[in-house]
Amino acid sequence: MPVNEYAALLKRQGEMIKLLDVVKQWPSLVLYYGKQMVINFPEETHKIFEEYILKEAHAATDRRKYKQVCRMIKDFAQAGAKEKAINLIDRLSEMYVRRPAMVEELGGLKRKLGT
Repeated sequence: MPVNEYAALLKRQGEMIKLLDVVKQWPSLVLYYGKQMVINFPEETHKIFEEYILKEAHAATDRRKYKQVCRMIKDFAQAGAKEKAINLIDRLSEMYVRRPAMVEELGGLKRKLGT
């Protein structure tokens, strides 16, 4: 059974501890299940979100990918981590100062999040 189907099955059955274990192994799944997992495991979920976003930001090389990173940060904020998301935006803006398009996209997202 593919991992995404297994994760969906665990969610439907309410097996949140097992789902957390699967998401730890496949961090990209946090984008799909993070909002549900944060209810029971806020710290663990936020950590997975942050690590995954940092990894994706490091690999991003063009504006399209920068926008994808911003969508991930928006999902992170919607998962109850608005302040952490804003801090992550600031951190990424400092880390990638030589990527003006990324900094621009991050700045736009920060304004939308209300800061």
